Amino acid sequence: MKFKFKNLLLIVILLQVVSCSKIEWGYRFGDWIINSRVKKFVRFQGEDKKKFMAILEEHMQWHKENVLPDIITLGERGLKDIERKSFDKALVDSYMSEILNLYNKSMMPLIPKVTPLLARLNDIQIDRLRKKLVAGNERIEDQMKIRPEEIKKKKIDQYKENLGEWFGEINKKQLDLISKSYQNLRYDPKMRLARRSQRIKSFLDSYDHKDSKVVELKLNEALKSSWIFKGRMTNWMDRMSVFMSAFLNTLTKDQREYFKKNISTYLNDFKRLTSQSDK
Repeated sequence: MKFKFKNLLLIVILLQVVSCSKIEWGYRFGDWIINSRVKKFVRFQGEDKKKFMAILEEHMQWHKENVLPDIITLGERGLKDIERKSFDKALVDSYMSEILNLYNKSMMPLIPKVTPLLARLNDIQIDRLRKKLVAGNERIEDQMKIRPEEIKKKKIDQYKENLGEWFGEINKKQLDLISKSYQNLRYDPKMRLARRSQRIKSFLDSYDHKDSKVVELKLNEALKSSWIFKGRMTNWMDRMSVFMSAFLNTLTKDQREYFKKNISTYLNDFKRLTSQSDK
């Protein structure tokens, strides 16, 4: 798929005319969207570039057929549970666990298909990738220099915005809950930096081996380790479940209706996608 910026603008205009949803747009052009993000780190060349685009196109179709139905099931469950009179931590835990399962189910099949291409990167490509990954660490280090009160305000605003997208306008009681919960939800940037640095080292160390098959194997192991959520996130997820159960118990009738309307819109798009044949 070769796109020029003017062609992308034309696509967006046409999609608006035919009332195509963002979800459908994402699936139809998902391979191009993903590739544009990957290119910030890795630029495949020649036949590998064609192979990568073919892998992405195949994966998007596979995802639509094998993962999207599970997402629909989870969304339909959410529509029923939002009517509950009260929400406990166990309920939120079950949703977070299922979301992580879907996340891993979406990503894991892609890794063994991409690693052979990554194993063939030349020294220039590897050096560019290294610099891009290290730059991400430097951004975290810069954030660590920001005053704590500024970070808190930014994070609270972020929580307010994210929750507002799903539930509508956040009221004062809920904003107070976010503010009081902030410290407990905060993920230590030092831990984040250490975890990210270790993942990057494990990934880049794979290229120290001379045998391309060994490189491929090591890259496969490094990527799987990066994607799979293990105990390192358990404590934070546990605290998040406590917060979300408390937040859900403050929902107003209007916020529940807002959530139901949001979820229903997504479900309609997802169901339409699963019913479409691949063109």
